[in-house]
Amino acid sequence: MLISLCVSIAVLALLTNKPNVYLVVGVVFAFVFLSKMYDKYVGHGITLVNKRRTYRLFPGDEVEMDLRLQNSSRLPIINGKFQFYANHVIQNDRFFTVGHKKTNLYEIPLSIIDKGDAAVSVNMKAQKRGVTRLNEIEYHFPHLMSFENITLFFRDFYRTEFIIYPTPLPVKGLEERFHVTIGSQRTTFSPFEDQLSPIGTRDYLPSDPFHRINWKASARIQSLQTKLYERVHDITWVFVVNISESTRMRNTYVSHNIENILSYVTYMCQFATEKGYAYEIHINARKAGSPPYFYLHEGIGKEHLRHALEFLARVNTEELILPYENLLYRVDQDLYKPKTLFLFGEVTPEAEMYARTWEKKRMSVYHIKEYEEGAYLGDVVKEVAAQ
Repeated sequence: MLISLCVSIAVLALLTNKPNVYLVVGVVFAFVFLSKMYDKYVGHGITLVNKRRTYRLFPGDEVEMDLRLQNSSRLPIINGKFQFYANHVIQNDRFFTVGHKKTNLYEIPLSIIDKGDAAVSVNMKAQKRGVTRLNEIEYHFPHLMSFENITLFFRDFYRTEFIIYPTPLPVKGLEERFHVTIGSQRTTFSPFEDQLSPIGTRDYLPSDPFHRINWKASARIQSLQTKLYERVHDITWVFVVNISESTRMRNTYVSHNIENILSYVTYMCQFATEKGYAYEIHINARKAGSPPYFYLHEGIGKEHLRHALEFLARVNTEELILPYENLLYRVDQDLYKPKTLFLFGEVTPEAEMYARTWEKKRMSVYHIKEYEEGAYLGDVVKEVAAQ
């Protein structure tokens, strides 16, 4: 419109023989030219730093997140706003703008005056269990000449992730209940030995078997010596988690108590880690791949605990449900050795049947049952008999 106006004014000045009008036309043309050049180069030198970062938190924890823009151009950007969405598992009250059903919108004032980096720190507080990333990242700023709003869209995948672990809730009545078998876990007292891990010798006793004599050591000290081996055992817990509930019509839906259930599993994982027990987790939430449900393989130690907490954080309350009897069948097929099983959530008739079968195979089966005052460890078969 400005160009058309300038052409019209120039023609009019030519017809009326008023050369002073050409000065106005030149100023307008210069403004249009500079505006077009600004449009062409502004924003092309702006890059959002996108390093892979993972923040692991419990509800109530806070972390300082750095957002950094790199500007390779000398064109200034004044009164800009950095905008992004994140779901409700994290929150920042200072830059919170609009709340939606599943996500919150945040707007952060951010100006880039000169060539270089522009950074801002945002304190994010963990609100509840879950996983989130920053989505729909945009940078808005006004045009320096036309004062219209310009929007730059970040189309790449932002690699910063927030993982909020479940809050552990204690399980009362939990004792050291396990089924001991030969395995690879080292211990001080065990009836089992790992004959591939010798740890020394001792003086021979008449009750020692003849094949346990260490002849080299006996010849060296001129006295019979018996081989000693590392004592080992296998204490493995299996957490079978039912996050569904059934109606009288046998329709299933995600349990309203799913957060408490996962919090009890978290406590059991921490307890098993402290005691040095191995454990695995089965959850009847569907996922792609094999197996078609959430499964954490057997493991032990602090590194396995970190994997377990992250595994539990990623369980979505909107996941499709695998029928509980299908999960129990797969768990039963995987029991290649005696283990101790803990059932979480609703106990169905199919679960009662499998519990009896497992107990006949000399395995212990317990149910984490919730009452008003908290969760308790109970015996599945005894609970059914009492009912």
